[in-house]
Amino acid sequence: MKKITLLLTAVFVLSAANMYAQQYNPESDFQIDWDTDVDNGIKITKYVGTRSDVSIPPKIQNNTVTQIDGNAFEKTNITSIIIPNGVTSIGIHAFDGCTRLTSVTIPNSVTRIGRSAFYGCTRLTSVTIPNGVKYIHTGTFKGCTSLTSVTIGNSVEDIGRGFFGLDGAFENCTSLARVTIPESVKTIAMLTFDGCTNLTSVTFKGRPVLDHVLIFPGNLESVFDGPGTYVRFAGGEIWKANFTPSETAARQAAAQKAAEQETARKVKQYFDSGKAAYDKKDYDKAIADLTEAIRLGANSADAYYYRGRARMDKYVNYAIVFSDQAIEDFTQAIRLDPNNNTYKEALREAQEKQQEKRYQNSGDAAYDKKDYDKAIADYTEVIRLNPNNADTYYKRGYAYRMKKDYDKAIADYTEAIWLGNVSCFFFRAWAYMMKKDYDKAIADLTEAIRLTSGADDYASRAWAYKEKKDYDKAIADYTEAIRLKPKIADYYSYRASAYISKKDYDKAITDYTEAIRLKPKIADYYSYRASAYISKKDYDKAIADCDEALQLASNISNNEYAISSYTLAYSTRAKAYISKRKYKEARVDVDKALQINPNDQTAKDLDDELKKKKF
Repeated sequence: MKKITLLLTAVFVLSAANMYAQQYNPESDFQIDWDTDVDNGIKITKYVGTRSDVSIPPKIQNNTVTQIDGNAFEKTNITSIIIPNGVTSIGIHAFDGCTRLTSVTIPNSVTRIGRSAFYGCTRLTSVTIPNGVKYIHTGTFKGCTSLTSVTIGNSVEDIGRGFFGLDGAFENCTSLARVTIPESVKTIAMLTFDGCTNLTSVTFKGRPVLDHVLIFPGNLESVFDGPGTYVRFAGGEIWKANFTPSETAARQAAAQKAAEQETARKVKQYFDSGKAAYDKKDYDKAIADLTEAIRLGANSADAYYYRGRARMDKYVNYAIVFSDQAIEDFTQAIRLDPNNNTYKEALREAQEKQQEKRYQNSGDAAYDKKDYDKAIADYTEVIRLNPNNADTYYKRGYAYRMKKDYDKAIADYTEAIWLGNVSCFFFRAWAYMMKKDYDKAIADLTEAIRLTSGADDYASRAWAYKEKKDYDKAIADYTEAIRLKPKIADYYSYRASAYISKKDYDKAITDYTEAIRLKPKIADYYSYRASAYISKKDYDKAIADCDEALQLASNISNNEYAISSYTLAYSTRAKAYISKRKYKEARVDVDKALQINPNDQTAKDLDDELKKKKF
């Protein structure tokens, strides 16, 4: 009975552990730091997990999670978040831009929710702000366009804290229809509900102080549910009332003027911010701020001009959609200021960039299809429009190399190098190698090694050394390539071929064996090793390797590669059979090799050799 009790206890503990593991995300999903405001408290600084439905464990490393740091979940792909009891603070921008977030559970332990914490959570549908929270800061739920239900806790005293910020706490929550302001609320900022175009009912349970015009959308229907008395003005502006008609009219005019001044202030602030961002090459922020300035009514040529420049300068490759938008902006700037030559020059530049990109896209499509003549023609047009485009010289050079026009390829690679694309030392070297100009190839690859020390650079220079029959230098370079990338099977195979040239067959076999270990399905490695065995007169091992190569070749889907592998394996096995004086078996293999590839020179030579044999 005691054993049964212990077993049941163990099962219960394991089940509880499993339930805990299933309930919460693993601790490894979170980057953490100590919460300096709380003894033994943990703050989550970044979410690095992959689960979209997130449940934060209440403890990490046996310490209570007390804080979600600023930007911790910003722009992640989470769809739901459960914050555990014990967390007291949600930092600024903590969930900013979580566009897939639909559900958030905030525990009663939370007392602080930072500015713009849920900014732009466009799929969030409902939120309950706990009773412990005192302030709802600016921009906290701005742009939550699917938000339909908001429950504000009874401890909230201030909505829109940080009034002079640019963002209202619920600004542009376009699905929000009804909201109740609890009695605890003492102040509400002006832009709190700006842009809430579906808001039709606001219930005030208390008498908040409205030091400025509180802007509501024009379709607001009800604001009289609470003990406070409010007057609704044209345009949806709400003001604390109990005034005479003349006072009301005067205050209405003052409210309208204040709203216009506030809009003008915001326009200027967004424009200045956007212009400063453009000057710092922060093009995303420049576009966003200038777009907001224009939306608010900035009918300024400069606003369109700088947004156009930001759109055009943002992408090195000038994606067509952005060039088109830049053209629209420059056209609008010219409409507003027809005599401005700066705007006209920008429009001309954008139109050229648009044309350049279209040729670039057309050339890239032809390049991918291996239509190198069309690719070269299109790239030539790109270079005509932008002679400083190093990437296009590189691509045209590659197309020339594929057409075996190595001199033109070398000329284009040289131009690309002059324009700063130093990777073209490597590609120019291969063009030189195709021309058998190994000294120039070695010079280029030596420069590539000086600049990047890449494994492919060493392996390519080794190839050139091998072609020059400088096998020791070739082996040294292959050895360095292997040190840098020890899992590249081809490097071992190439070094093995250099060892064979030096007649060091044991080392060659060792390298081919390592290549096979790394990539056991490559038929040619077995044929190469078979050749080394033949040189050592170990013909049975050579035949066994060729048998394996033929078996692997039968699984190759690429017909051209399969023909090459079959021919190599049959020819190599025929050599082994000839060495063993098994001429009939050799005859069969040579005939199969010639049947597969009648032009294979090795098979032809073996055929001639067998014709001289008597069997």
